[in-house]
Amino acid sequence: MSQLCLQMSQNGVGSSHRLAKLSIPNCRTRPILPVRNIVLTIIFASCVLACCRARAGVVQTVGAGSAVTSVDLSANFDSLVNREDLSSYTEGQLSITTPGTAFLGPVEINQVTANFDPFNGIGNGTPFFYAAEVPADGWVTIQTTDGRTMSGVEFLYGNGWPVLDTSDSDNAGLIGYGNSTANVNWQAFVGATLVSSGNTVVGVGTILGFSDPDGFDSLQVRATVDGGPSQAIALDNLNVQLAPVPEPSTWLAGALLLLPVGLQCHRSRHSRKQIV
Repeated sequence: MSQLCLQMSQNGVGSSHRLAKLSIPNCRTRPILPVRNIVLTIIFASCVLACCRARAGVVQTVGAGSAVTSVDLSANFDSLVNREDLSSYTEGQLSITTPGTAFLGPVEINQVTANFDPFNGIGNGTPFFYAAEVPADGWVTIQTTDGRTMSGVEFLYGNGWPVLDTSDSDNAGLIGYGNSTANVNWQAFVGATLVSSGNTVVGVGTILGFSDPDGFDSLQVRATVDGGPSQAIALDNLNVQLAPVPEPSTWLAGALLLLPVGLQCHRSRHSRKQIV
């Protein structure tokens, strides 16, 4: 039909009255994408942007219940033994790993043997997660064993840096471990992508928390001191809250938003086939 219109228009002015008599309504060029399709696409994109808000990021908190309001998974490390390999340690469907082996004490300084307590008396006296002589750039990595996303992590924080008391001459000033001036570094990942990081200085025996409603796949933590050759974080009583799985209704709502655009595009293609 479009070829017929072109041929008739090339016959010159003398044939214009015949073109007028034929009055072919479909000679005009139809737009490739109708305006209503564009409007529907804009509405759909707006809905998607409204649903897909920017990530809030991981928030570091202090105190029990500050990051985990419902415990889904936990690890208390009570079965750990000295020199156990920590590079592949799992407990309670959680993977808690770091290069090195477990060290639970005792320690000997200046021929004096003492208990090793990285929580400086605040721990419960049971085994804990600690690896000796981990390089300063090493981390303790916390994640689920089956890849589920976490929305909150809490643990009792300690470290293996000594606490000195110069008035204690019998023990060369060494009265315990768990230095509250150490730097706690942390970083969270979604897959292999770093989504949040930070550092803080808190007292040993503190419940440290990390939360993100959008969820994260793994959390890495370490404790360092300025100029120290290694990191020396200790963990106990680890609790994890899992991120909620999107309800089927959420996916259905997205499909329903897309359906009008798909139907309109189908009708547009069908109409163009009839015109040509």
